[in-house]
This record gives sequence, structure tokens and C-alpha cells, in this order.
Amino acid sequence: MVNEGAASSSEAAVLRLAIRYDEDARAYRDVWGPMLLPAGRRLLQEFAGLSVQSALDLGAGVGALTRELAQAFPQATVLGCDRSPGMIALGSGETSLAVMDARRLGLASCSLDLVVSTFMLFILERPADALDEVHRVLRREGRFGTITWKSNLESPAIEAWNEALDEVAPAEAPSRTSSHDEQTDTPEKVAELLRAAGFASIRAWSEDLIHEIGPEDLVALRTGMGASRRRLARLEPEERMSFLLRVRRRFDVLGPGAFTARGKVVYATARRGR
Repeated sequence: MVNEGAASSSEAAVLRLAIRYDEDARAYRDVWGPMLLPAGRRLLQEFAGLSVQSALDLGAGVGALTRELAQAFPQATVLGCDRSPGMIALGSGETSLAVMDARRLGLASCSLDLVVSTFMLFILERPADALDEVHRVLRREGRFGTITWKSNLESPAIEAWNEALDEVAPAEAPSRTSSHDEQTDTPEKVAELLRAAGFASIRAWSEDLIHEIGPEDLVALRTGMGASRRRLARLEPEERMSFLLRVRRRFDVLGPGAFTARGKVVYATARRGR
């Protein structure tokens, strides 16, 4: 029997998460998404030469990788979906985008040749729910690819920002967007999730992700999305202005390489089994 209270709580959490991504959508489109796009392109290389007539970008955000997917497979019907209406609304219109819950895809069973999902599984309380749906909508021998975080992007400049923010705005409780990373933060964990969902021919590995995040991009990112934005929103306007002045002064004295952010991501590919 389904626990209705638990189900209601889960739905409320998903709605809150979607609202947060709605609020972060513009900064995601302008700054964060472009930082992650090279990893998405790297994943698509794994499917080069595959015969694809229909494909889905699951957790598409504003649709940047959806466009890349359509370019990689110009003969295919390509759809991008995301639970955040705010993200979908900022799509360019060059591709088909839809609001859809990864746990309940409004797509026919056995209807897709390829599904990709980048930087999305870890935000779900139960990543297995989305993987079960991916397995359902893939055709026999259909392929799946995903990217999750192994370790976040870090740099001396990001550390300087975090230290300055801690001085003026106490950290909030851990965000739901990252509280389930421990389920997907190694190749072994992702591979086990895929096996449990019925996938075969699983390959999972980690690679470095390196990106130069300049001072203004870092400010735009941290003031425009995530826990940092929400912490700053609690400050009075004068306090925010004072904080930004101080943190920019700290940036000015950082040495070479301070804005080179380094992290690790987990890639995985699989084939629909049974």
C-alpha cells in the first residue's frame, strides 16, 4: 500500500525543487549551462555512428544539449524535457522542449532509440525511479548515457567567495539539489543503479572537468543561482553591495590560475536489457 503522506511529501519536495530551478534559470542559461556543455558533448561522442531515429534529452534545462543532440543525429526526432517550467521557457525555440517529470514520462513504452541525462539524476531522491522510466521508454537495444558529479568544481576564487559569504550570511541547511549525491558519485554506484534497472553493456568511468570561471562569470553565477543566491537574498541591499565590493577586492589579489575550476564527473553508458 502506498503511504499517501509520504507520497504527498515527495511531490511537495519535487515542486519546491522545480521552483528553485525556475528561479535559477537565467543564470543557468547564461553561465552554468555553458560550463557543463563540454561534458555533454563528450558524452554524445560515445554514441557517434549509432542509428538514431528518436532521442530524448532528460533533464534538458534550457535545451543546450538538446540542440547538440539534434545536430549529432539530424535524421532523428529529438525532444528535451525538464520538470522546471522556468528552464523550458528560456529554451531558444530551435528544438522541441516539454515540461515533464523524469519519474513519470509522458512517452510510449519502447519508443526511443537514445536517452541522455546530464547532471540530473543526483537531484532525485530515488534516481532508480528515473532509470526505470528510461528503461521503459527505450526500444530493445536502445542506448542510455548519463553524467553525474563525482566532485564539484573548486578553485581558489570559489574558495575566496565562499569564505567571504560565510562572514556575512550563515550557511543554510543542505540543499535538496545535492543531498542525494552519495547515490551517484562514483562509477561503481552509477553502474549498480543501471544494473538494478535492467540495463546491460554498462560502462561507467570518471574524468576531470576543468573550466576557467572568470571573476564576472563567478559573480554572475553565485548571485544568480543556488544556495549562494538564496543566502545573499537575505541581506539588505547595502550589505550585498558591500559584500560584492569586498569579494572583488579579494579576487584582485589572487594569483595566476586562481580562476581555473577543477572537478570530476562520472560518465556512464548502457544498453536496454531484457
